[in-house]
Amino acid sequence: MVQFIIVLILVFLENLSNLKRVFDFLNILVSLLIAKDETCYNKFFSHRFHVQVVLSHSNLDKNVWMGRISDSRKLCQVLIPGTHNSGAYGILFGLGQTQDWSIKEQLENGVRFLDIRLARNLSPNDFEVVHGFIKLGSFKKFILSPVTKFLTDNPSEVILMRIKTYGFDFDAEARLERDFMMNLEYRFYQKIVNSNTSISQVRGKIVLLKKHHKAFKKKIGLEWPLNNNVQDKYQIEVKSYDLQMLGTTYRISCPFIFGIDIKKKSDAILKHFNQSARHYGSGFYINFASGSYYGLFIWRIASVTNKVVLDYFKTNSHRNIGSIVVIDYPNRIPGLVETLIEYNFYSNFNANDKIA
Repeated sequence: MVQFIIVLILVFLENLSNLKRVFDFLNILVSLLIAKDETCYNKFFSHRFHVQVVLSHSNLDKNVWMGRISDSRKLCQVLIPGTHNSGAYGILFGLGQTQDWSIKEQLENGVRFLDIRLARNLSPNDFEVVHGFIKLGSFKKFILSPVTKFLTDNPSEVILMRIKTYGFDFDAEARLERDFMMNLEYRFYQKIVNSNTSISQVRGKIVLLKKHHKAFKKKIGLEWPLNNNVQDKYQIEVKSYDLQMLGTTYRISCPFIFGIDIKKKSDAILKHFNQSARHYGSGFYINFASGSYYGLFIWRIASVTNKVVLDYFKTNSHRNIGSIVVIDYPNRIPGLVETLIEYNFYSNFNANDKIA
């Protein structure tokens, strides 16, 4: 009864104000207080607990799976497993965490797209990997070191890396280009990539995906956001309930009471896969299966959307689909990454593309 009264108060206040985001935050805060018992807390925050799934795919070497694809195939025709906020793993209390695997583990398990967020730090020759306000580590040590080592050890592979910057001024963007993007030590592909770029042209390289900044002297890789070919409905809506009281309808919305609407996100994922299939080979498509409600429910959402992705590719093996599939916690759904990789070889592709 107390919970219901609190919700009614919030609804009443929300209807008196247009400051929806403020009251959404209050809803979350009150809901956290309501969900104080351990069972309820674990139910909604199960992403705090590490789950490791070990699978046996005897014919699949995930270190070199791109090496099994013929040189003539275009990069945009490859189905590529990726991770969202790739550096957000091993975070204290799981706050903002999106991955269990380290960068090294992600690459060794077949991931070939990394989503990296950078902010400035006190170092004149480095940047900070971040997820929102959470600092994760050095860009050079945390990201580029394992990536470049992996490509040195596995020159048949290609890593696509999206870099999004926060709080960068002109000088910081120029330094990012000079010290990293143009530095051959870090293996960034030094030409523009388009829908005709073959996989053979970029083997052993990092293909950059980034919004071009006026500080840059040269365009390389793919310019974000890829002509609207990106599905990234990351903010999941809350289910609501209409309450009639004294002749007025009040809409109650609280994620811990009424839940979140993951179906809309799932529908967007499937729609984008069908779109990429219709336009196969004509451009790059990026499909984010990740989502959250103001940073909450990350694993709860992924546990549903990742299964949607898995089921789609298990039932559509006859379709050619080129897409980058961006995922939270890919290791927690048995066979997800393996299914995406193997799809490149079991649909209607070049007969020379086979897993040895």
